Amino acid sequence: MTSTENPRLRVPLDDVVRGGEVDAVLARLFGALADPTRVRLMRALLEHGELNSMECRRITGLSQGRTSVHLSCLVDAGLIHAGRDGRQRRYRVRDPEVALLVDGAAAIAARHFGQIVASLMEVG
Repeated sequence: MTSTENPRLRVPLDDVVRGGEVDAVLARLFGALADPTRVRLMRALLEHGELNSMECRRITGLSQGRTSVHLSCLVDAGLIHAGRDGRQRRYRVRDPEVALLVDGAAAIAARHFGQIVASLMEVG
């Protein structure tokens, strides 16, 4: 059953992108969030509103180059916006509804993978 046959599966993206490409666009979005460092960056940006590249680097604990790769992935997926402030790049979440995605995923993980989440908290 396709998204046009089932209104529950219909997303606004169907109006913008053709058929099977919707799945590719969604996979790109979810792929950008399929890394713990990028999720950490997204959560920090949602919490703080805007961060510069040095603040992002401190949050990740990675080199400037590795942090930049993660930020570029989020920019390319359309999740965050990068602007300039002098020599610094500043990052912010492009769409506040991203918070619903991140919070929803965290709620699902807590409900269905409580044991795994608890063991990750112990390690982290």
